[in-house]
Amino acid sequence: MGRSPNVKKYIPKSVDIGVLLPHIENTFPDFTKEMLDFCVTHTARRNSEVHSGDMPFEGLGTSVWLPRFYQACECLLNILESSLDEFFGTEVAESAREHIQCAKDDAAKAVLPASFECMACGLKISGYSKLMACGLGDVFVSTNHYSPVEFFNINIAKEFENMMGEDNNEPF
Repeated sequence: MGRSPNVKKYIPKSVDIGVLLPHIENTFPDFTKEMLDFCVTHTARRNSEVHSGDMPFEGLGTSVWLPRFYQACECLLNILESSLDEFFGTEVAESAREHIQCAKDDAAKAVLPASFECMACGLKISGYSKLMACGLGDVFVSTNHYSPVEFFNINIAKEFENMMGEDNNEPF
């Protein structure tokens, strides 16, 4: 790792992430219990995917993990005296900071969903954190479907009347 050991004949060896993360939480106050829990869950999902062929991320929207992933990365990189820009590059780092900020406050309305309304039943959910909690906080494209009659606000009765013309004496 580019550092000289303080002990003679020191041989570095890997340690399980599940052992390391609690030490980080206990040593660095900015690494919170929430970050610890997220990291343990996220690495377990990753290991399951890589080593067993399971698909733990399938159906798991980015809103469930991406903002917290970036938060944890930023904290751990700060501990290592590095930055999101250095690790991910400027473009991804900017996006990461937006996700982090959105998870914290009302700025979520700028890049992530701020509300949900079901036109069929009238259900309304407001606030990014509430949407995340119920699995509706993913980035999305809003799509509306309209018939041509609805979109162009066509008055069908009037159009039929115009088609019939004045010389047609049959009732409409």
